[in-house]
Amino acid sequence: MKKVALLLVVLMTALLITQNANADDRRKVKLEGVITAITDHGIVLKTRKGEMRIKVTADTRIVRNGEQVRFGALRVRDKAFVYAKVVRRGDRKHLIALGIKAHGDGR
Repeated sequence: MKKVALLLVVLMTALLITQNANADDRRKVKLEGVITAITDHGIVLKTRKGEMRIKVTADTRIVRNGEQVRFGALRVRDKAFVYAKVVRRGDRKHLIALGIKAHGDGR
């Protein structure tokens, strides 16, 4: 009986540690700002809180001026709304874009 109780305690502890470790991976944020730079792997978005680097993946849905486009269609100075997930890697947090809705002047 003691072995079963001990096993249950160990399993519950492991489950709680796993849930807490992945808590940041489930956190989502909405950002609004202006694209100030486009990098090989994402964008830099100037928000009210400062500049933020946001990674873009093959799964990121991108809309510009109402049309779904590829990453290469985004432009510096586009106004953008970004929906992103926060991913913790080690002691750092990264933003991964799930969706970007941008609006530019057509240049």
